[in-house]
Amino acid sequence: MGDRFDPNMLANLAGVEDTIHRSINDMWNGFRNRYKDKLPTEEAVLNFAKKVHSKYGKSYMMGGK
Repeated sequence: MGDRFDPNMLANLAGVEDTIHRSINDMWNGFRNRYKDKLPTEEAVLNFAKKVHSKYGKSYMMGGK
């Protein structure tokens, strides 16, 4: 990713159905709650993103396609 990655570019966006979206939000809210008093490491964020993708990636409707 690095400095050049733009998560808001159309090609990098994904949509999901409302129920999936709520489940993903619940996962990220749980992640944030574990880091209330400290910042997560980059590795922790990337590993958690991989966990979310592993669970819901097949439901993504990718932008720019």
